[in-house]
Amino acid sequence: MGGIKSVGAVTASFARRPFINLKKVQSSSRLELRPFCKNDARILATIINETWGFSSSAKNQWVAELFGYAYLYYNIAKSSSVIVATLNGVPAGCLCIADLRQKNTNIFYLLKAFFKILPILFCRELKSQVEGWKKFFKETKNQEKDLTHPYDAEIKLLITGKDFRGKGLGRKLLTTACQYFDKNNIFSFFLHTDTECSYKFYEAMGLTCLSKKIVDGSASDKFGNPWEIFIYGGN
Repeated sequence: MGGIKSVGAVTASFARRPFINLKKVQSSSRLELRPFCKNDARILATIINETWGFSSSAKNQWVAELFGYAYLYYNIAKSSSVIVATLNGVPAGCLCIADLRQKNTNIFYLLKAFFKILPILFCRELKSQVEGWKKFFKETKNQEKDLTHPYDAEIKLLITGKDFRGKGLGRKLLTTACQYFDKNNIFSFFLHTDTECSYKFYEAMGLTCLSKKIVDGSASDKFGNPWEIFIYGGN
């Protein structure tokens, strides 16, 4: 399929590597994967804000922090499966998968996202950040036109807390996604990422960069560099 192997092949290639060094991750910690529950939202929203630096320079912290909730709830609303990774019972990462062969719209979480984003849209202090994110979302949606064929699934969100990166947790979540794909006969998938994330992680995991673009206009990432966006798929 346009250079994308079946997810079974991706999983098989992963099987030849050590998915996760549990001793490295655990060191007296207990790693678990489970479905999302409402009590996870606060910590996961904080992880999202820390990753993209949305609230780092805002005086109106309580408003800026709503971005993490809005982004989390929107991805949950559009997903068919949401998995949370916990260490000693504390959320440390999240995986949202959308089966694109079926309709994925959870109205409850879509409304929660809408009401969380409203105060941000009316906050003057965050206007420039909001405009940057509008460009970002518009460009990522347009970028999907670069895909050469329809895909069965999309990883809407794969994120880990900054204190847990480089310890195998992201690898475990991606492996879990591949297991979900195998179980549900999903043979192609893609995901969006950008320079504010550890995007090279996906290449290290054997995925292929299907598209690479710079966000138009004056948008820059949290490091002050041109904001690059990518689409990766199984390889």
